[in-house]
Amino acid sequence: MPPTDPLSLSEAKRLAAGADTILLRATREADLETPVGAFLRLDDGGPCYLLESVEGGERVGRYSFLGVGPRRTLEVRDGRAWIVSRPVGVVDFSPDLPLTVEDAPDPLVALRRFLPRRRVAPSAGMPRFTGGAVGALGYDAASAFEPVAMPVPDPVGVPLAAFLETDLVLVFDHLTHTLSAIASLQTEAPDLEGRYRIAERAVFEALERTARPSVAELAPAARPADGQGSAGASRDRGPQAAAPMTEARPEAAHDEAPEASFGREAYEAAVSSAKVAIAAGEAIQVVLARRMSLPLPRRTDGAPMAGLDLYRALRRINPSPYLFFVRTAGFEVVGASPELLLRVEGEALTTHPIAGTRPRGATEAEDELRAEELGRDPKERAEHVMLVDLGRNDLGRVSRPGSVAVTKYMEVERYSHVLHLVSHVEGRLRSELDGLDALRSVFPAGTLTGAPKVRAMQLIAALEGERRGLYGGAIGYLGYDGNLDTAIAIRSAVLRGGVAHIHAGAGIVAGSHPDREFEETEHKAAAIRRAIELAAEPQAGGRGASGGSPGAGPATSAVVPAEPLGSGGRP
Repeated sequence: MPPTDPLSLSEAKRLAAGADTILLRATREADLETPVGAFLRLDDGGPCYLLESVEGGERVGRYSFLGVGPRRTLEVRDGRAWIVSRPVGVVDFSPDLPLTVEDAPDPLVALRRFLPRRRVAPSAGMPRFTGGAVGALGYDAASAFEPVAMPVPDPVGVPLAAFLETDLVLVFDHLTHTLSAIASLQTEAPDLEGRYRIAERAVFEALERTARPSVAELAPAARPADGQGSAGASRDRGPQAAAPMTEARPEAAHDEAPEASFGREAYEAAVSSAKVAIAAGEAIQVVLARRMSLPLPRRTDGAPMAGLDLYRALRRINPSPYLFFVRTAGFEVVGASPELLLRVEGEALTTHPIAGTRPRGATEAEDELRAEELGRDPKERAEHVMLVDLGRNDLGRVSRPGSVAVTKYMEVERYSHVLHLVSHVEGRLRSELDGLDALRSVFPAGTLTGAPKVRAMQLIAALEGERRGLYGGAIGYLGYDGNLDTAIAIRSAVLRGGVAHIHAGAGIVAGSHPDREFEETEHKAAAIRRAIELAAEPQAGGRGASGGSPGAGPATSAVVPAEPLGSGGRP
């Protein structure tokens, strides 16, 4: 079918009387296309994102979100915020664009200034996310919220926060097999009619571009692959462009990364130290993580593996509720997280604590046996109860009195490779607060720190001895309407400077065995490591492991579209 028309100019003017933002949407059939294929047709090597979802590792979530060519980017580090803006009429996003630097001791305050909440006109049938900011809040940002001094060594070298604002979003609806381009139009700026015409043209052009062959389809080696794309290349255009961006994102601003932050012996010693603190009553649980830094395989043209190639391999072997690929601020992050940190929709708050893990069985009978064992394990149940209580307390600080409830308790959920014990905790946001206040209250997740949270974080800082970067932080979106959806940044890799940085942790309690905890970190990092190997394997046609045409999608026959779920808008 041809693309459907967005709302008329007269309707836009009518809606503008009661809102400061209206949505223009054009939609076409996309039953022969995939989000990855469309993304390859749009990707110009600059800041971008692709958010997908596979519920329970088996059913495709209803929506996938794509964004390229942002209006602005935000980067927060060292108490300052760097904002790069693309003026109206400028097509390409690069560091040559206007740069603003502001004081930003608190990353969430900086994000609120960067993307203030708007009054978005209601529009029927829209997905949960229609435009706003997508990006990541690193674990170390918690030092702005809690009395925790983070370590100085910073091997990964990513910002405390990095977000890109897109007012044009591509949305795949896997239930209706359609692709929509949605533009957010501010009504309070002058010349509404002129900007309406620009937005109208933009949504149709975006749909047209996704129907054309991509550069990657015609010449795979031509695709940018250094984690910076056109933004990285434009740093070399001349001193005028290089000067402000060197201040913003110096290439040498991170320490040289050894192969791992802990070898087996050192990690097991740290586990023993954590157990001493636990025995002394300082904490109940401490989540200790290891960093593994691996050089990325080189492509035939000598460039390191592209983050999108790794993403395609990861989505194939480890489909998860939160699949994400984000490129911004000189790095790429690729992940397949099972765990919702926080969702805010209106006044509804939701968090999903996950604690307790078993590998999937080789047969249905073995799978069922392992699920029963997990549900009965006293150690796993005790840890889960503690973390559910922590989630209830975190939401309770920002919820209306009496509104916090556990709506799903300690149920076994099946994912592609593992079984997890999962609970759902919900609350109703107090009227004087917003979604970022709620994010501050739950951040970082207790499942990535332990409990009590502050003391556990202090012990983590002392025992790990270096910054975690994005690991254990949040990744997701903040909409213009104030809604947000964030996953915990786990089962992920940060790609920077030709190196993949992978973190994996284990929850240490009084009865922990150091050798088993080390093995748990190895198991948790295995999917990302395998994805790197898979993406590097030569395939027919010269493509990476995700092979075939860009529209082919993951080679996972068990992944089929689901009926609409309550979490359908989740990336």
